[in-house]
Amino acid sequence: MERYRLFTLITYLDREQLYSIVSNHTNIRNYAFIFHDKDVKKDGKLFEPHFHLLLRLNNACTVTAVQKYFPNKPNTFVEVIK
Repeated sequence: MERYRLFTLITYLDREQLYSIVSNHTNIRNYAFIFHDKDVKKDGKLFEPHFHLLLRLNNACTVTAVQKYFPNKPNTFVEVIK
């Protein structure tokens, strides 16, 4: 599996959980996130509130390894930034 240092994520953690993970994880060098609570689906209903997150890591990791930074949230979506 390939390893990368830059990732983008969508997660449904609350703000305190997210901040606790990104501020305390030793492999996360930099991060930025924004809260989305007004995204509208095609049917007019609101999406569940979520965060968009950018991560820069100290050491390269696989997507699977980064997903494990966010325990108990299988609906955290991780993608590589190339």
